[in-house]
Amino acid sequence: MLEIIFIIFTFLGSPSGICFGQTTDPAPLLVLLDKNEIPVFDDDADLDSLKNALLQSLNYYAGLPKETNFNFGKDVYSLQSLTDSLKFLENYLEQSPSKEEFSRFIRDHFLIYRSCGMGSKGLVTFSAYYEYTLSASLKEDSIYKVPLYARPPDLLDVYLENFDPSKRGERIVGRADGKNLIPYYTRQEIDSFKILENKNLEIAWAKDPLDILFLQIQGSGWLEIKDSTETFHIRYAGDNGRKFKSVGLYLIESGQILKKDFSRKKMVDVLSQLPEEKRQEVLNQNPRYVFFEVTSPTTPTRGSLLVYLTPGRSIASDPKVFPQGALAWFNTEKSVFDKKGKIIGKKPLKRFVLNQDEGGAIKGAGRIDFFVGRGQEAQKMAESFWSEGDLYFFIKKPSP
Repeated sequence: MLEIIFIIFTFLGSPSGICFGQTTDPAPLLVLLDKNEIPVFDDDADLDSLKNALLQSLNYYAGLPKETNFNFGKDVYSLQSLTDSLKFLENYLEQSPSKEEFSRFIRDHFLIYRSCGMGSKGLVTFSAYYEYTLSASLKEDSIYKVPLYARPPDLLDVYLENFDPSKRGERIVGRADGKNLIPYYTRQEIDSFKILENKNLEIAWAKDPLDILFLQIQGSGWLEIKDSTETFHIRYAGDNGRKFKSVGLYLIESGQILKKDFSRKKMVDVLSQLPEEKRQEVLNQNPRYVFFEVTSPTTPTRGSLLVYLTPGRSIASDPKVFPQGALAWFNTEKSVFDKKGKIIGKKPLKRFVLNQDEGGAIKGAGRIDFFVGRGQEAQKMAESFWSEGDLYFFIKKPSP
């Protein structure tokens, strides 16, 4: 679904860099609100799931160096400040407050920052992602012949914040070539030139490289094994560091699909009609490649912070823009379906969430991806959710 989302986002245009009526200076990414600007923070989900998400962020903070700092727009807060904020909220939730009491507690005890989002209205565009399911075989055959790869041992991640604290959230990915670090192999080198073949990296085999692409876009999922009741839970284990490029957008720009007709089904139909070699050429337009690892079926999905994601409570954002692990709240809309799965309207979606993941297509202050879990309802949500709204971040007010 992120493939479709990326296309829409591209045609909408990029953020203007202007926030809340400013016309000259570059806008900050987050703006501290005055008391009279603060909304009512409704929440439409159970608070137990929020407790679980809070615990995961606290686990993340517990593993960071004590000198770590986080940017809230132009303001900088210590790791201790963010940890204290989440523990303070965690303790309060043990009192089982009503949702009205909870909203009032947040307003009274937290500093509140709003995202500048896209353009002068400060709106953020929300999408959703879920755990994709595909049919696979543990052995290669004439039907299942597209490999799903584990992380190669020569793939290296270099986190720039280890060299310069101002580079938090930035990394370089590559492989060693003598004493040099060079870019890792592209999708074309991996899928067309078979550069990773015969290296014992195959987890399983799929029917179509498009299935692999969709799984890579979602970042985690499930393999339904051929001739078996067994399912494998797989999750992100790394990527080649290449920039995400939209295959769907390429099909539009090359005239193979009209913009007005684009959908995931249309993209699949067009690609399925191409000869195998030509289809792979189109998929190679996206050089980014994601690697996976098998995990226990009972193990929840992990995000980029290496903590478990909570369906309906975890979001992915640009780590260069928003504080990782932090408490946030958004206000937008989601689709309403009838019994046949047809969209019949919209309803509000208001939710406290934790910023616990990132995505190759999720860049800037105007984009958030909402994790919705697994199953048909999650898939429907992910494939229909594209909505503008408001985004806020929170940190506990300093003690008097």
